[in-house]
Amino acid sequence: MLPALLSLCSITLLCGWSVPLCQRWLAAEPPALRWPISFGLSVGGATLLFAVLGFSGLSTALVWVVLLLLAGGGLLLGVRPQLAPATPFTQWLRQVRSARPAALAQLVLLLAGAAALGHATYYPFIGDDEISRYGYLARIIFRGGYIGPAERGYPLLMPLAYAVPLFASGQLVEQLAKLIPLAFGVMTVAATGALARHWFGVRAGWYAAVMLAVTPQFLQWATVGYVDIPAALYIVLAAYAGDRWLKTASPGWALLAGVLAGLALWAKQAGFVAFSGLAVCGWLLLMRVPRKALAGGSRLLLAAFFCGGWWYLRNALYDGWLHAVPDAGLFHTLQAPRQLLQMLPFAGNYADFGYLAAAIYLAGCAWAVTQLRQPAVRWCLLWCGPYTLLWWWQYSYDVRLLLTVLPFYALLAGAALAAARSRFFSDANSFWQVAAALLLLIACVWQARLGGALQWLRNPSATYAQRLEHAKGDMYPVVQFIEQQVGPREVVCSTDVRLRYYLLDFDIRFGYPALEQMAECDYFVWGSWAEAVYETLGIATNPQRMLNDPQQFVQEYRGPEEKITVYKMLHP
Repeated sequence: MLPALLSLCSITLLCGWSVPLCQRWLAAEPPALRWPISFGLSVGGATLLFAVLGFSGLSTALVWVVLLLLAGGGLLLGVRPQLAPATPFTQWLRQVRSARPAALAQLVLLLAGAAALGHATYYPFIGDDEISRYGYLARIIFRGGYIGPAERGYPLLMPLAYAVPLFASGQLVEQLAKLIPLAFGVMTVAATGALARHWFGVRAGWYAAVMLAVTPQFLQWATVGYVDIPAALYIVLAAYAGDRWLKTASPGWALLAGVLAGLALWAKQAGFVAFSGLAVCGWLLLMRVPRKALAGGSRLLLAAFFCGGWWYLRNALYDGWLHAVPDAGLFHTLQAPRQLLQMLPFAGNYADFGYLAAAIYLAGCAWAVTQLRQPAVRWCLLWCGPYTLLWWWQYSYDVRLLLTVLPFYALLAGAALAAARSRFFSDANSFWQVAAALLLLIACVWQARLGGALQWLRNPSATYAQRLEHAKGDMYPVVQFIEQQVGPREVVCSTDVRLRYYLLDFDIRFGYPALEQMAECDYFVWGSWAEAVYETLGIATNPQRMLNDPQQFVQEYRGPEEKITVYKMLHP
C-alpha cells in the first residue's frame, strides 16, 4: 500500500507542480486550455530537469527533493487555482436527457475515460515499444541512477516520467505509472476541444473533443506509454500559442510557443512538425511588425532549443548529423504501402480509425474543402497536412503514427458536425441524439479492444504473469523459462527486444544476426515475425534455415501460442 501511495503522490507532483504558476500567468485563458498547458509544462519541465541531473546521478531522495521544491515554488510564486462551481447532478442528468451538447459530450467523455482507466490500470506495460524502449530505459535509469552515453536516440520524456514513480516508491509500479500516458490522453482531448472552441465555436469544441476521445486508435494508444499522443498534446498547445502570438505579437506568447514546440521535440522527433505552423505565424507577423516578429522568433527558437532541441544536438555529437534524428529503421520504412488512397488516411485505412469514426472524419475533410475561405480551416490543414504527406511517404505502415496530428482532423470533424447539426438537425429528437452518441461510444470502445476494464470484473485477482500472458501471449512464459533455465553468464541472442526489459541481469543481445555472427550465442530466441524481417532485409545466411539441424540447434522451449521458440546452440 505504501509504495502505491508514494507513487500516486509523485505522479501528482510531477503532473501538477506548475498549476499555480499557470493560474497566475494565464489567468485570462479558458480553463480547458490552462489545465493542459500547466500539465504539459509540469511533466516536460520536470523531466528536463531530471535529465540534466541524471547526467551526474539520480536517487530516490533527490527525486523527492526536486518534486517538493518544484511544488513549493509553484505554490509560493503562483496563485491558487479556482475551480468553477459544478452543475448539480440532477440538473446535469436533465441536460443529458434533453440532449444538451455539453452534457451529452461530458457523458460520452466520462464513459470513454472510465473504460480507458480500467484498461490501463489492469494490465502492466503491454505496448511493444513501451516495454522494449520507454519502460526499459526507465528501468535502466532507475537501476543505475544515471543517464549515460548509451541512453541516446529517442528523447527521454516518457522514460523519465515513468522513472519518477519507480524512484519514488522503490518498486516497479507499472499499472500506476501508466496513469501518466492516460493523463496525456485526457489533456490532449481537453486541449483539442478548447482549440476547436477557439477557432470554430463552443459546439464544435465539444464535438471535436468527443470525436478524438472515441476514435479507436486514440483510445487504444492513450492507455499505453507511446509518445505519439504526448507529442500531439504539445503540438496542439503550440498551435494555440502560435495563434495568440500572431494576433498579439506578444513576446510572452512567442516564448510559450517555443517552449511547447521544444517539449514536443522532447516527447518525440515528430515534434518538428510544430515548426511548420509556427514558421507561417512568424512570416505573417514579419509582414506586419518586423522588429517584434524577429525578436519573438528569436525567443521562440531559443526556447525550443533548450526545451528539446539540445537532445538532437547531443545525438549528433555522439553519432553524427545523419543520426541526430532517430528513424524507424529500414525494415519498417520498406513496409510503407504508399497507396494513393492513403493520402486521405480515413479512406485508405478506414478500418483502423473505426468505421463510424472514419466516416465522420471523412465528412470533416469534405466540409473543410468547401470552407477553405475560413482562416481556421486553413490553419488546421496547415498543421496536419504536411505531416500527413510525410506519413504517407515514409510511415504509412502504421496508422498509429498519425496520432500526432489527429487532433487537427478532429477539429475539422467537430466543426463539420456542429455545422450539420445547426443546419439539418436543430430540432432532432433528444432520445435519438442520446442513442446516437452512445452507439458511437460503444462501437468505438469495442473496436479499441479495451478489455482490461472487463477483466477487472472477470478476473480481478490475476497475477502479474497471468495478466501479461493474457495480453502478450508467449512473451512472458519465455521470460520465465530463461530466468529458470539459462545461466546469467550465458549469451542469449533474441529477435524479441522486449525480453531485455525483464532480464536485466542476463546478457540479451537483440537483433537479426546472420548465422556467422552468432558464434558467441548460447541460446537463440526466434519470433514468428523474424522470417519476414530476414527476407525483407535480404540477409543471406538466415539462421531459420538451420533451426531444424540437430547439429546446430536444439529446441528447448516453445511458448503456449507457438509464436516464440527458444533454441540451444550447439556450436559443433
